[in-house]
Amino acid sequence: MGQGPAVLDMIGDQFHVTSNGELSWYMASFSLTTGTLIPVAGRLGDMYGSKPILVGGLVTYAVWSFVAGASYFLRTSDKLFIVARALQGMGASLVLPNAVAIIGRTHPIGKRKAMVFSLFGAFAPGGYMLGALFTAIPAQFSI
Repeated sequence: MGQGPAVLDMIGDQFHVTSNGELSWYMASFSLTTGTLIPVAGRLGDMYGSKPILVGGLVTYAVWSFVAGASYFLRTSDKLFIVARALQGMGASLVLPNAVAIIGRTHPIGKRKAMVFSLFGAFAPGGYMLGALFTAIPAQFSI
């Protein structure tokens, strides 16, 4: 998710969108679906197992990331980009609660489990910042 805000203006330029209201949908579509579907994804993990739901989420995220990228480079409608970002959010929502469930099931109660959960939580903001950094730097040197 961190890659989006760093290049939001470049994406808007590609689709010839300058309105902040329209630009905000590039980020909001991802966040809204992720936040809305996390409880549903957790329940699906309880019903069908966390591993298949997590893998399905990773595949969903990858496929819709490709579609979002293709819509950017092919200069299709920004509506396809927004829908692709929303479906990326669905993939992320499948991953998050099921990753936590897998961590919870694979580690016995104790300091090690607490450390693993702490690291999982601590690296989320770091991943967000690295995503922004590793997106913005190449974007500055692109055409």
